[in-house]
Amino acid sequence: MQLLFIIAICIIAVSIIVIAVIRTHLKNKFKELSEKISHICKYLLESVYLMTEGVIFSLPRKKFFPYDGVCFSSSCPNRGMTGM
Repeated sequence: MQLLFIIAICIIAVSIIVIAVIRTHLKNKFKELSEKISHICKYLLESVYLMTEGVIFSLPRKKFFPYDGVCFSSSCPNRGMTGM
């Protein structure tokens, strides 16, 4: 009976150690994958920015910024929309 108790305790101890090792391994894999994902996201953002940068600057400015140089603030001299 005592031998069976000792074997059960050993099995439980080995199980706890195996679970701890697997958990640390999975944590390390999670860190690696999150770093890879962050690099991919940064790359995608940079590539989208570079692709749209050429398109935006090649379009006519007045079409997308019709109020360029116009003051909307109440601190303007006539308190309305005035050209600068």
